[in-house]
Amino acid sequence: MKKFIYIFIILLLANCKNPKVTENLVVQKTEKDSTNQSKQKYNKTEIIYKKQDTLIKTSEPFIINNIKCYWKLTFIVYEGNEYSEGILELKNKNKTLLNNSRNLSSNDSYYQHNFSNFHFESFTIDSKEDLNFDGFKDFKIFDKEPSGSAGMFYWAYIFNPKKKVFELNKELSGYELEVNKVEKTLSSYAKNGFGYNVNSIIHFDKIGKIKYTELIEREIIDTTNFVKTTYKKLINNKVVKTKTETTKFEGW
Repeated sequence: MKKFIYIFIILLLANCKNPKVTENLVVQKTEKDSTNQSKQKYNKTEIIYKKQDTLIKTSEPFIINNIKCYWKLTFIVYEGNEYSEGILELKNKNKTLLNNSRNLSSNDSYYQHNFSNFHFESFTIDSKEDLNFDGFKDFKIFDKEPSGSAGMFYWAYIFNPKKKVFELNKELSGYELEVNKVEKTLSSYAKNGFGYNVNSIIHFDKIGKIKYTELIEREIIDTTNFVKTTYKKLINNKVVKTKTETTKFEGW
């Protein structure tokens, strides 16, 4: 009889402990579930634009560097997003000679960032120029994103006569690009507010190779009474000459 009593007590104690263990498991599971739910809610806040349509327009064929080609502009429209992916390609049959990808807008009238009013003929005339004086035409293509108070930014696509393609050259890209055919120079000018600007002048030889680069940095100091001018000459991207002078500021 005592054995049965002992067994009954042991079973009773075991049943009393189990609910606590079960309760702990439930609490842990609830906390884990709430953590997962919070992660799921956080992930849901990410905006995913759904591809809605793809618009394509092409130009009339034209000749550049003895190659017959045409422009192809692809505009990928995403639902709920005004600015979409734009891909501008220069094509020769199925070969891509130039590829410039950027954000475009369907209704932005700023320069040529409007798909509906993109005029290929004027774009080609404005963009086509021999930037490195090697006798071949290159392209300077405006980009709205880096442009702003510093100036209008252009990507330089230089023609490679061996591969017969236009390759992006970041060294020749810059703000307010200007070609001087007499001096054989490519200049860029960028400003940062009223008190600072920098001018880059790249000098080329007769076959289109860079001879040297001049960098002229101007900064207003001492409450706009003086301007500090720093001149640097670079050969093969190495500074070979530096000169600094401070003069009275009399306006740009």
